[in-house]
Amino acid sequence: MQSGAELLKAWMKRCGYKQREAAVLLGLHESFMSMLVNRRRVPTLNNAIKIERLSGIPVEAWSSSASDKSAKASHRKRRQAERSQTVNADA
Repeated sequence: MQSGAELLKAWMKRCGYKQREAAVLLGLHESFMSMLVNRRRVPTLNNAIKIERLSGIPVEAWSSSASDKSAKASHRKRRQAERSQTVNADA
């Protein structure tokens, strides 16, 4: 199963929504919507239900699966690499 973030991006693209528009439709803050799309946050159960009702993305898509954990680990490694580059550039 694809992650909630992947399904959310595909739904927005299919419907022609920008993040801001989708956030308004879902009743979410624009910055929170960005975090959902970029896999930095997962919605609460109530928000996941709202998303499912509007988009058809199942609540289960937001669960912590192995692929989500892998994406988070990859994101952490990328941020660590960016930090070390910044530190090296300052030296």
